Amino acid sequence: MQTKVRLKNDVIIIEPVSRLIGTSIVELRDTIYTEIGHWKTPRILFDFHRTRRIDSGGLGVLLSALATVKQREGSIGVMNLSKIQNLLMKSHILRCFEHYDEENAAVSCMVHAA
Repeated sequence: MQTKVRLKNDVIIIEPVSRLIGTSIVELRDTIYTEIGHWKTPRILFDFHRTRRIDSGGLGVLLSALATVKQREGSIGVMNLSKIQNLLMKSHILRCFEHYDEENAAVSCMVHAA
């Protein structure tokens, strides 16, 4: 798995690629916590447009990241959920995150919410 990270207007955009199952979760977790460590008040947007599958371990990493970011008074959001949206809805995890349909709108909301 390759996790892509980019920055847009001080919002960290993390793009997990492929499937978030098994050992690929470790890479995602390490990437998330490395990025969180660089910011006093992190703002993270997960873009799942390339993610085809996620398991319970991946969901756990997302919830752990949410808790850590909230402790630091940051914000976290998700977008492009088409392939994993049903799982996030059925597990009631989707309501824990701000979710967006478009990147520019997401970044704007996250920047102005700070």
